[in-house]
Amino acid sequence: MISLFSGYGGLDLAVQRALGGARVVAVSDIDMGPNAVLAHRYPGAPNLKDITRIDWHALGHVDIMAGGFCCQSVSTAGRRAGLKRGTRTGLWFNYAEGIRICRPGLVVAENVGGLLSAPSVCDEDDRRWPRRAGLLEKAGLCRCRTPDIHVDGFTPPDQSREAADTPAAAYLKYDGDGPDPADLTCAACGLHVYQTVDGRPWPTPRSCSMTPRAR
Repeated sequence: MISLFSGYGGLDLAVQRALGGARVVAVSDIDMGPNAVLAHRYPGAPNLKDITRIDWHALGHVDIMAGGFCCQSVSTAGRRAGLKRGTRTGLWFNYAEGIRICRPGLVVAENVGGLLSAPSVCDEDDRRWPRRAGLLEKAGLCRCRTPDIHVDGFTPPDQSREAADTPAAAYLKYDGDGPDPADLTCAACGLHVYQTVDGRPWPTPRSCSMTPRAR
């Protein structure tokens, strides 16, 4: 196993316990404190340090790759810059490059729940965006580059919007353990984000709870 964003090695210990043992052959972290813990815990494993400088081709065969990549850019406790190149959470793209080259049999990635609702852009998105935006508009769906979706109440309403003449805020309809993805609407434009879920038509607008903002 190769450990990335290793910290004190907590995720590695979980993987080892879940699999009944896995040998850590390399770690990767740049902070002095965690590195001291890693050196004590895995004395025979070299520290690859900065993930942006790892020579993936030199690693050879990898069975397991594990890492909890940075959460600061997607956490609901922060400004949510998103999963994009140049952000701290964007170091995921270096992780993904390691997966592409080393082809591990098992990948374990850990992050916060905000990863599922934060904005995300990749190189291919940029290339395809103009055509995609046109298709979304034709389908009557949200074509905001990064839809503003409020999930589980973690994202408070933007107070600056309340005074503006903007569409009503969209709140999620809950059924069972969580929201139906077909009910997700963009708080910026008020339109549905997904047209189908598991091949089924998305519900009519009447099935969603649309609540105007307080004036």
